[in-house]
Amino acid sequence: MFKSSLYKAFNDYVFERMDDVLDRADKLDKDCMHYNKEFYKMQGRLLELSRQLQNEELRTLVTKLEPLVNLERGLSAELAYKEGLRDSYRIQRELSKFLANPRVAAKRKAMEKQ
Repeated sequence: MFKSSLYKAFNDYVFERMDDVLDRADKLDKDCMHYNKEFYKMQGRLLELSRQLQNEELRTLVTKLEPLVNLERGLSAELAYKEGLRDSYRIQRELSKFLANPRVAAKRKAMEKQ
């Protein structure tokens, strides 16, 4: 019970954090802004073509594309964020082991005395 609650809380945190990061990236990152504009231009052009060709199937596909692209982008970002958290933990653990090494600790103490 506790483990599932903890897991849910962690996933909720990651989701909220990723939403915040992606929102900021959309507003501040020049590459994100550029590709967002390009995507929406392309989507608009495809919708325009579907109207000109009077192709309802194409129009339906184009309107379904945006949510799928956003979902894929969010899932990719979530995976990257979770991996970053895992990497951070591993790096901290390895650094702690390194600093706990008696030779390293002795060198640190010697440097602190200087």
